[in-house]
Amino acid sequence: MNQDTLKQLQEAYQTAAESFEGGTAPKIFHVDTSDTGNSPVSFQQVAYVVATAVTEVIEGLSAQMLLVTKPVAFEMFNRDKDVIEETIGTILRDGKPQFLGRETAEKSHDMQQIVPYAVLENPDELYFFARRRSDARRVDLRGRGTLLVGGHAEQRDWDPNAPGSIFQRCLRRELDEELVGISIDRIDPVGFINDNRNAMGKQHLAFIHKVKVGGRALIRRQALDVEFGRGSNEWLTRDEIAERMGELDPWSQLVASGLFELPMPESSQMQLF
Repeated sequence: MNQDTLKQLQEAYQTAAESFEGGTAPKIFHVDTSDTGNSPVSFQQVAYVVATAVTEVIEGLSAQMLLVTKPVAFEMFNRDKDVIEETIGTILRDGKPQFLGRETAEKSHDMQQIVPYAVLENPDELYFFARRRSDARRVDLRGRGTLLVGGHAEQRDWDPNAPGSIFQRCLRRELDEELVGISIDRIDPVGFINDNRNAMGKQHLAFIHKVKVGGRALIRRQALDVEFGRGSNEWLTRDEIAERMGELDPWSQLVASGLFELPMPESSQMQLF
């Protein structure tokens, strides 16, 4: 390509970016594709960076509606089946659940955001484990291991024809977004966590599910770039989980203690996951 034309085009792009900077337009991204000779930039790398940036803009402009409920009375990790069913019934409100925009939900102290999580178990009775990056956004979780995969239940997970499926639909979506190479065989609710000892805990109600899966379960690159370290995921036995209890994040410790009857580490401070 003509280098003079490329230089003029680059200058025009830069001028346009500067003229819109600070305005009402979405964030302007600068992706340097120059070949420095040390580490050539591939088309695949450029495409990935651009696609990720575009996705962030779309998600930022779209209204993310979260499933919420009035705060529940039961505390910590509750595994009573009757209580679980009663609580879910209250949340679904006879087919009329309540959704709030994420920004509003984050500011509310009168509502709890519903967050389904999965504990993955493969046919060999091994459990999925992943370690967060040492530079993860949450400082208190940097380098900590987790047994939980999931995220907020949203309005897009809601099916009025199958109201009770919202938790499973959310988990399937979240697992598809974060992992690749697994098949989901069965999803069973096993309890919920209500940790009201800090502000974040009071805003979230986590429903824990044991999910039977097949396949290898590799973490998608998007999740690796944001949260998990490369090569950090593996499958552990119950005994291996017991040996690593001190390495787990607080909610994973609580779930492992309840599901596998393991003692809590003496150093556990039970902060919100």
